[in-house]
Amino acid sequence: MQADLKNLYSFQGHFTFDLHDLAAIVLRERQLSDRRFNRARLLEICEGETATAKLPVTAQPIWTSFKQSNKTGFCLGVEMNDAGEPPLEMTEFFDPEMRLPPGRAPLTSREKEMIYWRIRHHDSGYVLCEVLQQVLDSLPKDRTKLRIRTSQGHTLTELSPDAFHIAEVAMVPKFCTLTCVIQPRLEGYIDIKEHVFGGDLQPIPWVYLLFGDSSVADEDPAKDGRVMFDLVSPLLGMQGLGGELFSMERLADYHDRVLPTGGQEVINYNDPRSAAHEGYILSGRIQHVSSPELIPIIQDLATRVLKRLSRIAEGEESYCSYCGRRDSAVLKVQETKVLWRCLSDKCMEIS
Repeated sequence: MQADLKNLYSFQGHFTFDLHDLAAIVLRERQLSDRRFNRARLLEICEGETATAKLPVTAQPIWTSFKQSNKTGFCLGVEMNDAGEPPLEMTEFFDPEMRLPPGRAPLTSREKEMIYWRIRHHDSGYVLCEVLQQVLDSLPKDRTKLRIRTSQGHTLTELSPDAFHIAEVAMVPKFCTLTCVIQPRLEGYIDIKEHVFGGDLQPIPWVYLLFGDSSVADEDPAKDGRVMFDLVSPLLGMQGLGGELFSMERLADYHDRVLPTGGQEVINYNDPRSAAHEGYILSGRIQHVSSPELIPIIQDLATRVLKRLSRIAEGEESYCSYCGRRDSAVLKVQETKVLWRCLSDKCMEIS
């Protein structure tokens, strides 16, 4: 599979990809290809002991069975005739009559983005890490480089695309999340799909990429120049220190300032790998996908991303470096690099 992917990147010249832009492209292609919440609209948000009004009476125990006070429920609805239609854009995801918890102010644009990806990222941590692993390992090392600039100004330049490890840490989430998707069927029946995250508030594996080689690593966390890259941060209610929808921060910043906003990091003292690295476990690559049905999903997404990277390197495609949309961008110059931004108010304003 890896050999086949390598053939998808056809650009023969030298090119440097920005990791921030790669994140936007991966998330955009995930948004377009993930069919789990394809045409679902958010009808209701519940918090704590708030009763749900959108779930049918027979399904109410799904929500009330969670006894944790720090719980959030999302109720989504899908129209019966929406099958086969393209995924909804984020602007269409929130139903105009969406019900909020009592006293909750209307959602801001940033809150909507975080909620959107918090739902869409369900069970996506390993999937997106595997996709990134396959994409980066497929790029030609002799003529491709990575550039990384964190929100705090730390930079890594001229980095080989394979200069990363897979990192994993055990996290106890601050909250549990229940997402219910309601879809009507013929003859008055409905289907309800439940997606639970952190339901028992026990440690869960949290996986991300660690960029940088021995030349920037240091035993002193304050001096360690390696960079953590976490694409599914909103699933834990986290965001980058610059407000990004993902985390791309130095090792110490990620563990000390980002992870605590989503839960408690747990050190497994029975595992010397965990104890030696203050909680996180390093491995070279993900070797086995947990579920065989994920393999075609991962391969399809990696294929989509590599084809886009090849077109970008060839100069055949422009894209928004905030939302990842292609061929709908305007050139905008900022301090250190040339950036592309969509003409949409959302991308120009939030970014």
